[in-house]
Amino acid sequence: ETVLRRSLPRLLAGTAELRAQDIARGSYHGARRPGDGRIDWSKSAAEIHNLVRAVAPPFPGAFTEDGGRKRMILRTQLEPGRRAHAGRLGPYREAGAWFADCGDGRVLRLLHIDPPT
Repeated sequence: ETVLRRSLPRLLAGTAELRAQDIARGSYHGARRPGDGRIDWSKSAAEIHNLVRAVAPPFPGAFTEDGGRKRMILRTQLEPGRRAHAGRLGPYREAGAWFADCGDGRVLRLLHIDPPT
């Protein structure tokens, strides 16, 4: 926000000073790795929801391990009216729908889950 506020007027006016990046003072960000989509259920519901959105297709997607099998979770929804059950974190099925208890005591509804592989 600060950089935009400072730079945008000059960019719009066509008077911005262009200069090459000094690679010695910084570096490029590495590429995404498949393991970056692994869900850590001890994180907050908002963090997990944002991870699922960030790595959704065309990226490989977010995933969890279920009995040694990988289960892709491609779409979630925060459930503000629900509280997590005491005990195990992660996915469970209730009344025909999928939910997941998260580390902050909140619950996510799992809207799109691919079958385990």
